[in-house]
Parts: sequence; structure tokens; C-alpha cells
Amino acid sequence: MHLIPTRYTNAFTTVFPVSSGRLITNIEIKNYKFKALWDTGATKTCIPQLVVTQLGLIPIGEGLISSASQTDKTSKFIIDILLPSSIRIEKIEVYGMINKDIEHLLIGMDIITLGDFLITNNNNQTVLNFGLPSLLETSFSQNAEAGYSTRRQRRQKARDAKKKKK
Repeated sequence: MHLIPTRYTNAFTTVFPVSSGRLITNIEIKNYKFKALWDTGATKTCIPQLVVTQLGLIPIGEGLISSASQTDKTSKFIIDILLPSSIRIEKIEVYGMINKDIEHLLIGMDIITLGDFLITNNNNQTVLNFGLPSLLETSFSQNAEAGYSTRRQRRQKARDAKKKKK
């Protein structure tokens, strides 16, 4: 018998007070705290040299990694990452960063696709949700076709209906 999960066993929500194009959360590696940028344009999770040095990480090999401007050979490492709400990602292969000026980690699609990842923007704030295991399949276009609406649209519709009654 195969049980299908009906709720997240691990999840977190981070609310950014203003609409944000940069989704940065706190993470831990080996009990050290760091900042991490959630980057849907990154295939792999990348770690800056500063963090490699601080943690004393030893490379397990090399691999090619590409940025917007270059492709280069870089070191690979195996680490455990503790995301917000104590979500542990174990033995993930990460790459050293090509750009030496970046101080925070990049959480790439290798981690993002392990669960459900949702970003919403409403009332001048950005909300990042991440949950494991993956449970949702959603389609905004299907919701729109089915007549679902935003809270603002529902309120306006109710106001319009009241005006028609008068």
C-alpha cells in the first residue's frame, strides 16, 4: 500500500515587508549561520569561497558551472543545509561560485524542486513559501478560467452588485 502525503512534514513561510525581487533567507551549515538567495535561475546550489574557507570544506571534485557572463571549472562539495523551520537538506552537492564578490549562498533549482515553492505578491509584500514533500499542483490559468478572483476583485464585484440594487 502506497500512502500519499496529505500535509507538509516540513514547511516555512517568509514574509518580506515590501515587494521584493530578492528572496533572501537565513540558513545554517555546520552550526554556522549564513544568508541564502533563492535563485530560480540557478540550476545548482552555489557556495561562496568565503563560506568554503570558514567551514573548512574539502572538494570532492570539479565541475563546470555557468553564470550569465562565463563558464568555468569550479570545485564541488557535499554539505548538509538547514533551511528555515529546521528543514534539513542532507548531502547536497554544491558548487563553488565563479563570482567572488557574492557573499551569500545561492539556493538553486536542485533544492527548490525537492518541494513546493510559491511566491506571492500582494498588499506591497512578497511572501515565499516552501514545503516538503511536494504536494501541490496548481494552475493559475485554470483558476482564472474557472472564475476564481482576487479578494480585491470580489470586493469590487460586491460593491457593483450593491450599486445595481439601488
